[in-house]
Amino acid sequence: MKVKDSLFYPVHLGERISKLGGNVLLRSVQMVDMGTYVCIVNNSVGVEKIETALFVTAALSVRIQPTIQTIDVGKIAQMTCVITGYPVTSITWIKNGRIIVFNERLKVKSKETFEIDVFQREDRGMYQCVARNNQMTAQGTSEIKLGDAIPLLEETFPSQLVAPGRDVLLKCVISGNPSPQISWTLDDDPLPKKNNLVLADYVSIHGEVTSQVNITSIKPEDGGEYRCSGKNTVGKTEHTARLNISGPPYIRPLSNVSVVAGRTAHIRCRVSGHPVESVFWKRGGSVLPINHRQKVYSNGSLFILNAQESMDAGLYTCFAQSPSGQVAQRKMHVYVLNAPMISPFSFADNLKEGMRAGVTCLITQGDFPIKIEWLKDNKPIGSHLAISIRNIDEYTSNLVITSIAPRHNGNYTCIATNAAASVQYTARLLVKGKSTFNFLLRKGKHMMQYSM
Repeated sequence: MKVKDSLFYPVHLGERISKLGGNVLLRSVQMVDMGTYVCIVNNSVGVEKIETALFVTAALSVRIQPTIQTIDVGKIAQMTCVITGYPVTSITWIKNGRIIVFNERLKVKSKETFEIDVFQREDRGMYQCVARNNQMTAQGTSEIKLGDAIPLLEETFPSQLVAPGRDVLLKCVISGNPSPQISWTLDDDPLPKKNNLVLADYVSIHGEVTSQVNITSIKPEDGGEYRCSGKNTVGKTEHTARLNISGPPYIRPLSNVSVVAGRTAHIRCRVSGHPVESVFWKRGGSVLPINHRQKVYSNGSLFILNAQESMDAGLYTCFAQSPSGQVAQRKMHVYVLNAPMISPFSFADNLKEGMRAGVTCLITQGDFPIKIEWLKDNKPIGSHLAISIRNIDEYTSNLVITSIAPRHNGNYTCIATNAAASVQYTARLLVKGKSTFNFLLRKGKHMMQYSM
């Protein structure tokens, strides 16, 4: 008899299990044979029974599915520990040689399945599933690689005040996958090429990119807002800090600014040196603002709203002053430009195949020089279309088709471009087929139909 759930069941004899006298012989033992067996002997005097337990063991074998996978940051990673053999008394999960401590993010979904919720950069590595019993230990291995990950700032530099003549190191460490490209700016412009400024980058074995700006014998003009930016195909990150150098005020060279009439001009006066008491602008000897369209901010920014050529074009000067009265200044010009304006045009109606067609693109206003070009269906006009384009003067261009055909159907765009802006106007050409006349002609007893 075999005991199961405290009940006795007869042992079914067959090819694998046979009875020899008072013995039971089991051949090719399987896991289902494990359990408690009871031998019962009875006669007219009474009943006697004895129990024996059969334990079945099989060599342990472990593998993890999948054996390798790539997971993006923020996604879910899952691994299954596939175990063969018996018995299994414990299962342990290990990452990079250390036992995993489970939490809300790292958890066992079932006895054999391990899950990482919201995958992080630090989760990449080698994982092991270790199965044990009293006699043996077996393990399987799997690797999780880092998929796409946006750049992340790992180490940055602080804002600081430095005495002139010292050496300064600015360091940015940015991780990400693919490895990010790091760029630097000083007051929103690329780092100047100077003998005392050296830029160096290197990549760690973990893919982190370290970028360093080394400034030797620093001067007041080396101060300003330094920004390191890391960018890859997934995203971008950046860090900005100000480096102040003790010394007199210094203003970086200012570029002339061109603004389209009616739009806003933003001019920034970039000042270094420390301390700086005030930064202000003048035009024509007057301190700005002189009207409601001009906005001046303490950081040196000047905004000119709804720019007008007659009132806003001209020479501007930025001043920076220290508490001791030391003053620096820079000049620049503001040019107010008029964007081109195209007079509306259209093709004639009821154009039929074989007829002539044309339009004129007339630029009614805008500062010179003005470049005029034509497109058909947003593409350059090819020579196979036999279309003639004639520029009459600096502001007039004619498009002429001497014999229109179905291939000329489409949208024709005139584009006018100057230093202020690029504008366009589009007209549609629709070519109708040749007219067909049908008529009947009697020939003898028959009516004949003709077309022309």
